[in-house]
Amino acid sequence: MEKYPILFKIRQRLGELNKTMAWLAGEINMSVRWIEKITAIETIYLGNLMELSRALEFDFIADYYKWIGKGIEAPLPVLNEPHVVYKKGSSDKITLALTMRGGINDASKMLQAIQKEGQKLGYVID
Repeated sequence: MEKYPILFKIRQRLGELNKTMAWLAGEINMSVRWIEKITAIETIYLGNLMELSRALEFDFIADYYKWIGKGIEAPLPVLNEPHVVYKKGSSDKITLALTMRGGINDASKMLQAIQKEGQKLGYVID
C-alpha cells in the first residue's frame, strides 16, 4: 500500500502559508531535521501530530482518513463510529491494591495511618 505523503503535505501547507521549515520547527519545538525525517504518519506520536496540525492549521488525521478511504466504494467502518463519551459511573468508589513489605505486625499500623491520612483529605477508607 502506498504511504500517506505527510512530508509532501507539510511542505505544501508551508507553501500555502508562506512559512519555512525553520518556522515550523520553532512552532512545534522540534528540529528541521526531525520534520524532514518524517516518513510515515503512523510513526509520529499523536501529540506531535497534533502540534503539526495546530501550527499548520491543517487536520492531518482527518486528511489521513480520507486518504486511506480513497478508491474504496464503501466508507471504512472506523470512519462511521460514533464518538465515545465517557461518563462517571454511578459509584464513586474505587478499589486499590496495596503491596506492603515488612513485618505482619506493622501492617495494621500502616493501614491505620493510611486511613487517618485519607480522612484528612476527605476520603472514606473501608
